[in-house]
Amino acid sequence: MLRVIVLTRRERMGSQRILAYVKVSIRDVKSWLREAEGGRAFLEVGPFRMDRVRLAGFVDRVYEYKNRVELVLTDGSGELVVKVWSEKLDMLDGVDRGSAIEVFGVLRRYRDVTYVRPDIIRPVSGDVVRLRALEAKLVRGLLSNTDKSRGASLAEGDLGAQEEAQPG
Repeated sequence: MLRVIVLTRRERMGSQRILAYVKVSIRDVKSWLREAEGGRAFLEVGPFRMDRVRLAGFVDRVYEYKNRVELVLTDGSGELVVKVWSEKLDMLDGVDRGSAIEVFGVLRRYRDVTYVRPDIIRPVSGDVVRLRALEAKLVRGLLSNTDKSRGASLAEGDLGAQEEAQPG
């Protein structure tokens, strides 16, 4: 059995904001997406709100602009833009079209376009991308089947499990 620990912070009206980078698919980002004020975007599933995501996929296209580089990330479930601003371009070393990467970042929205502002981008193998699809399915199942009463239990890590999940 698996024990999941989710760091949360209570927000207004009983919702809980997940503070960790949540392993999701691009499909999940698009289906759970809600917009907040000031260009912030977040995902909402039952009592949970999250704006930090951990995605894995392949770089399908690269667009270079004066002040940023935009990667179009695809994971088999959809596409999502990753905007890397000029002060963080060093995180793109070794990343090209076709590269498998993992992105830890914050969801943002500008002019009806949702994108990820990355905190970390790291190269991975194609196996990690395939594994992430399975992990995202597990996370989707856990979060989608969580109602408000079970949400508090999930946030506290009580899934009746015997082992604790290791980060990574």
